[in-house]
Amino acid sequence: MGFRITRIFLLLLLPFAGTAQSSQVGNLQQYENDRLHFGGLIGPNFSSLTVRPAPDFYKFDTLTSITPKTGAGLDLCILGEFKVSDYFRLRFVPGLSLVNRKLIYHVRGKVSDYDFIKDVESNYLHFPLYLKLQSKRVYGNYASYLLGGFKYSRDLASDQGVNNNGLDPAKQVIKLKKNDYSFEAGAACEFYLPYCKLAIEIKAAFGLRDAMIHDNTIFSNSVERLNSKAVILSFTFEG
Repeated sequence: MGFRITRIFLLLLLPFAGTAQSSQVGNLQQYENDRLHFGGLIGPNFSSLTVRPAPDFYKFDTLTSITPKTGAGLDLCILGEFKVSDYFRLRFVPGLSLVNRKLIYHVRGKVSDYDFIKDVESNYLHFPLYLKLQSKRVYGNYASYLLGGFKYSRDLASDQGVNNNGLDPAKQVIKLKKNDYSFEAGAACEFYLPYCKLAIEIKAAFGLRDAMIHDNTIFSNSVERLNSKAVILSFTFEG
């Protein structure tokens, strides 16, 4: 659902990004003349996981399926942007991302079916670098942009060091690697206010590496590959 909304939002913004500049004079008239801008970002994230079952999944005869469940979190970042040209910017947005996800393992029991619900929580310190395609202003105080780039993330709450050997399956944890890499793309509407610029931005993030640590438990052996994904809604303020 979230990724469908992202595609619709991008399609709506594409014609807007090419709109000609209005002759009206708006707020922050010298803003585009400055090469460097700083600001902040805050907003919710809706994170999940993409699961590719193991090729021999059938051998886990009591395990019938694995279902990822999306959870809500929060992003808090600082922002630095460098003007390359009238239409292109480089944007660096380091920050903290609090992420909450679940994996539900459906098991066939002798009497009745049951689930193992595994929380997969992360506190990411992330370092994304984006290339931003900036439109001209419209009607003095409005603009839009598209952006894309790559992000390195380090999980400060990783369970990588946990030893699952000998633990009851109900107590075993899903172990993710501390380091992750992702591709991100998004779009936004911008509003030039009297003292700052506000943008409402939506991005989709897709993990590029297998994030799971395969530690010989039924929960990891039944998965060939596990990738992170998210939709992030952000409110950015730049001065």
